[in-house]
Amino acid sequence: MVASVRAAVRAIVPLYLIWVALRLILTFQSLPSGSTRTLSWWMEHIANDFGFVLPFLLFGSGVALAETNAPSRRLTRSAIGTAVALAAFAYVLVAWVSPMVEDRERATVGVEATEARRFGARTPPGIIRNLRFVEANPPNEYSLAVEEPHKRPPNVLRWHLYFPAVLALFGVANVLLGALAARLTASIGGNLRRSARLAIGVVGGLLFFACVDVTWPNPPFPRDGTLRPGVVAPWLPLAVPLIEALVLFLLVRRRLP
Repeated sequence: MVASVRAAVRAIVPLYLIWVALRLILTFQSLPSGSTRTLSWWMEHIANDFGFVLPFLLFGSGVALAETNAPSRRLTRSAIGTAVALAAFAYVLVAWVSPMVEDRERATVGVEATEARRFGARTPPGIIRNLRFVEANPPNEYSLAVEEPHKRPPNVLRWHLYFPAVLALFGVANVLLGALAARLTASIGGNLRRSARLAIGVVGGLLFFACVDVTWPNPPFPRDGTLRPGVVAPWLPLAVPLIEALVLFLLVRRRLP
């Protein structure tokens, strides 16, 4: 198990460092001249970005696991164990660490007296408190404004409650997808094999995040509070890795003697 985790980490770290470099460049380019960001702001975005990107990068760890283990039950156990551990870490970052740091950042800049922190940090307990209040006290008009959490649509709150779990499950699926892709392309030549695996991982990830973008709580989402079900919408993108896993599994079975 330790060797599996090491292989997964070695596959993830280079890709994540590339992401961090791009994120820093884009952030500094978007800053107004002479402005700065606080340490809490950076901590919040680092935690959120890492938790958001990690499930996507876990495809590479699945490939690494397949290459360090012979095809067997051991591979399956290693892949699942590593996937669950890293996906749980991503969930904690997105659902707990990032919202708590964000709430502390608001407190330090004097936002504690406003409605923005009325229900506490946007962790699962805070979202549930917010949801219960809105359901018990429905407003005349819903709003996505940060300073009006008491007017936030219930479906939007449910989306934010479930999405971190969806993201974590995508990470679990991505490790298994990487392992299946590695087995499917094992007999292909070096450069072509790498290109095929990269294409499988990137296309699957892009399709997943495209579905996330469609179900994201954008302005039309809360039009009447029921436009898109907050329970169903965040789970829909998981159809992408499930379908991809089924296709890869069938292709691997066809290639086996």
